[in-house]
Amino acid sequence: MSEVLSLTDRIPASPAQQGVWLTDRLGLAREAFHMPVRISFDRIDTAAPGRAVAAVTRRHPALTARLVERDGQVWQEPAATRPELVQREAPADEADLERRPAEEAARPFALETGPLSRFTLYRRADGSAELLVTAHHSVFDGNSKDVLTRDLAAAYGSAPLPAPTEPATPAAPESDTVRRAAEWYGPRWATATEPVLPGAPRTPAAAGSGEAIAWRLDGAEADPLAAAAALGGTTVFEFLLAALHGLLRRYGGEAVPVSVPLSTRTPELRQDIGMFVDELSVHAPVADASQTFTEFAAAVRTPDGLSVDGPGSSR
Repeated sequence: MSEVLSLTDRIPASPAQQGVWLTDRLGLAREAFHMPVRISFDRIDTAAPGRAVAAVTRRHPALTARLVERDGQVWQEPAATRPELVQREAPADEADLERRPAEEAARPFALETGPLSRFTLYRRADGSAELLVTAHHSVFDGNSKDVLTRDLAAAYGSAPLPAPTEPATPAAPESDTVRRAAEWYGPRWATATEPVLPGAPRTPAAAGSGEAIAWRLDGAEADPLAAAAALGGTTVFEFLLAALHGLLRRYGGEAVPVSVPLSTRTPELRQDIGMFVDELSVHAPVADASQTFTEFAAAVRTPDGLSVDGPGSSR
C-alpha cells in the first residue's frame, strides 16, 4: 500500500452513509449524528497533540472527507481543507469548561464541504488539558472510537502509525439480495405500527435530546436471567429483545419493529475509521393471549421473526 494518501479519487457513499446524508439534508438529525470523544490529560506536551492529530488524519481519510451529491449519486471525497487541532485556554470555572465542549460538539457540520471531524484542545493553567474530538456519524462509528484513541495515543508518543488506509466502504449488497430482502420485510413494514409510550403523545418527527441509562447485571444477579433464557431455548440477548417487544405490545404498540445496531466491518476493516454499521430490524411475530412468554421468546428468535431493514433507514 502506498505511503501517500489515496484522497484524489472519490468513492461511492455506502447505503448507510446515503441514509445518514438524506436524514441530515431533511433537517431531521440536528446533532444526533455528532459523535464526540473526550480525552483528559493530566499534563500536556505542547507539541505532541498537533503532531498526533496530523498523523491520525493522514492515516484515516474518513476524518478528512466530505459527502457530495453529483448527478444523483452521493460520493465520499476529500474535503478542500484538512482538520487541524484548535487550541483554546480552558476557563477557570469547571462548570464553564463542561459547557463549552458540549457546545462545540453540537456545532453543525456541513456535509457538502467537510471535513467531517474536528479536534479542539482546552488547556488549563496547571498544564492539564481536555481534548475533544467530534466526528460525524457518516464517517465514524462506535468501533472507530477505539481505533481513534489507540492511534492518537500512539502518535502522541511519537510511535509510527501504519501506512495510510485507502478510503473504504462495505460492499453494496447484490441485486438478488436486495430483491429477496424487499420481499421479506416489505409486508412487515407495511403492517408496522408506531410505538405507544407512557408520556409520549406522538412519535417525534425530528431528533431531540436523548438520555442513556446504565443497567448492568453481574454475577448472582444475572444467573436467574440466564436460567430463564435457557429455559426458553434463547440467548439472554434474545430473551431481553422478546421482553422489549412484549412490553411495547402491553403499552399498545401491536407491531413495533426494534432496530439493533449491526456491524458491517470485515476483518480487513477492523483497524479503519469509518461508518461500518447499519441496523437490523426485528419484527416480532404475531402473538395471542394464550401464548406464554417462553413461547413468544422462542418465536422471536426464529428466522420468521427477523427482517433486515433497508440500509440507512431512519426508523
